[in-house]
Amino acid sequence: MQTNKADEISVFGDDVDEAVLPEFRVLYRYWAQIRGGRWAPPWSEFHLNELPTEIIPWCVVVDIHREPLTFKYRFWGTRVGDLLGVDLTGKSSDDIPSQPYAARARAEYTEMLERKAAMYTDKPHINDMKLEVRYQILRVPFSSGGEIKNILSVGGFSASKEGNENYFRTRAPLAIRPT
Repeated sequence: MQTNKADEISVFGDDVDEAVLPEFRVLYRYWAQIRGGRWAPPWSEFHLNELPTEIIPWCVVVDIHREPLTFKYRFWGTRVGDLLGVDLTGKSSDDIPSQPYAARARAEYTEMLERKAAMYTDKPHINDMKLEVRYQILRVPFSSGGEIKNILSVGGFSASKEGNENYFRTRAPLAIRPT
């Protein structure tokens, strides 16, 4: 586990299972099950319809293209689109309207390429009402040979680091935009 000055927590590899929100744990465990003894499974073995239906709209699937390195969105969940006000299906991380958010996404995708491991982050975020909330995100890699070819992400907001008042539990509408 890593912690930085901004009160952000990052966890990689098999430690993700214990750190991740309970709502995300089902995704992580399904991914780990199909992974078996490999460092990552191929995307063709993963089926989004095996996940609880309330998680799928919060998922994003990224295809990794190299030379030049580009992160293109294969799937952009409807709730992610509602939250950010944009559908990026078929577009790249460079098309994310918020440049800080776009830079953050590219940095995390790049870190996953280096680590070749699942990643869970929990970080502070200031919402439109100027209240601090936590943004938690789970990212899992998919491979073809020795390289990551896809990344599946699921994320959500909660009121505290401990996950109390988590969006997936309350299902209240949010008016939060990345800064």
